[in-house]
Amino acid sequence: MPRLVALIQDKDSDRPGHDQRVVGATTMLSTSYFQDRILRDWPMMRVFLLAVCQSEHNDKDEVLEALDSLFNTFLASWYQISLTIPKYTTWDPPPASEGGSGLPPIEFKGYEELLERLTELITSNANMHWSYKLMVFDAISVMMRDDVATPLPVLRLMLD
Repeated sequence: MPRLVALIQDKDSDRPGHDQRVVGATTMLSTSYFQDRILRDWPMMRVFLLAVCQSEHNDKDEVLEALDSLFNTFLASWYQISLTIPKYTTWDPPPASEGGSGLPPIEFKGYEELLERLTELITSNANMHWSYKLMVFDAISVMMRDDVATPLPVLRLMLD
């Protein structure tokens, strides 16, 4: 699964077959098997959601439609997630040699951290395309719950 998400993050769109790989990854990640696994795995959910919301480097209509469909499929399932802390809290992304970002392991801090990271996507990128801003706002609005305190930066963003 991390390799499929790494394909969405791949910004080398000039490589032959890039579009087909991204569309293939989105098709696989849209299946209920992968959606169920993503929703049970907080670290993977974080990586997945941030990868989709930062995929504006793709400019082909077919790829954009596939990413939009993937996001909508994921968001429709979001109401089923649990806010409990997972038994493990790190995720090792694939190395750069295997198409990954080459970043160090990601330590997931939970619900609040994910909301704050989504907020940073909008506040730190003034040139973000409107459709991706809408995608991030949709994710934040679905994640906000009345039984869990919403972080202050998120509330500021929503009220601005």
